[in-house]
Amino acid sequence: MARLPTFDQRRLLAVSLEETLLSGEKASRKRLEQLINEQRDTILLLYFSKETLSKQLKQIVNHQLLRPDYIVSSLGTEIYRLPEENPLSEWEHYIQQAYAREA
Repeated sequence: MARLPTFDQRRLLAVSLEETLLSGEKASRKRLEQLINEQRDTILLLYFSKETLSKQLKQIVNHQLLRPDYIVSSLGTEIYRLPEENPLSEWEHYIQQAYAREA
């Protein structure tokens, strides 16, 4: 799959890692993954969680989940683009500007 800009023509599917994928039945999760795979070229897959990036990556590996395009971690304060696991620079800039604290 070719690398696309941050925002493109695909649809965004945002899924809670703990509340949706890991809390349900494995058969239901596998069916959801099958449906996503059928449309993978038209979907940007994003997992979100209160957990850190490293913990989410471990959960993805341990539960053999689909690899997402993005991970939102630490209650939305960090957004990472995969597979490089680099922070999304636009979001980092926004957070720094919006929540700058005076010394």
